[in-house]
Amino acid sequence: MSEITLQLETAQPHHSEALIALQVVAVRNRFKIAQAVADEPIKLFVEQRLLNSFDEPFSHCVVACVDEHIVGTLCLTWKPKSGEEKARSTLFSKAMFHAWGAWKLLMLAYSVHLIKHEPVAQECYIADLFVLPEYQGQGIETRLIQWACDLAKKEANFNLISVHLNDTDKEIAQFFETFFFRTCLQKGSFVRSLLLGSHRWNYMALAL
Repeated sequence: MSEITLQLETAQPHHSEALIALQVVAVRNRFKIAQAVADEPIKLFVEQRLLNSFDEPFSHCVVACVDEHIVGTLCLTWKPKSGEEKARSTLFSKAMFHAWGAWKLLMLAYSVHLIKHEPVAQECYIADLFVLPEYQGQGIETRLIQWACDLAKKEANFNLISVHLNDTDKEIAQFFETFFFRTCLQKGSFVRSLLLGSHRWNYMALAL
C-alpha cells in the first residue's frame, strides 16, 4: 500500500459540503435507525447539526485531508466558560419531519440523546471521530487522536481528555489504550442495544 499524504485543517464553512457527505456515512454507521434511510433525510439532519457549529468558542473540529479530499474528522468540545452560550439552533427542522416521518425522527432524537455528553469543568471531550472506511487503518486515526491530545495538553484549562466508545469493537478500545486512555465508567441498557447496536458503552479518559 502506497504511503498517503495527510493534512489536518481546522474545519471551516468552506468545508461544509465535504463534511456533510462524510457525516452522512458516519450517521449511517452510528445509528441503527439511519441504516435503511436514504441519503437526503440524513443530509438534512447533518446540515442542521452543522448550523452555527463553526463559530462556537467551546469546540474545535479538524478535518483530515488526503489529496485535498476530506476523509476524516475529529471534534473536541468542552464546558462553556461563564458568559459563553451554546448556539440556539433547532436540532430537527420542519423539513426533517417530512423527510423522516414522526416515528423515525423520534427514534433518531432518542439515539442522539443516548450518546450526548456534557463535559464538566476542565474536561476536553472527543465528541466526534470518524474516518471513511476505505481510509481506516492507514494512520489517519492515530494522527487525529494525537492532534487532540496535543491540543488538550497545551491548554491550561484542561486536566482530562475523554471519549465514549461502543463496547462491541474491542480494537477501538485497544487503540485508545495505546494513548493511555483507561475505561472509567460503563453504561449499558437494552435501549442502547436496540438503537445503537451495542448494549454497553465505555467512558474512557486520559489524565493530562
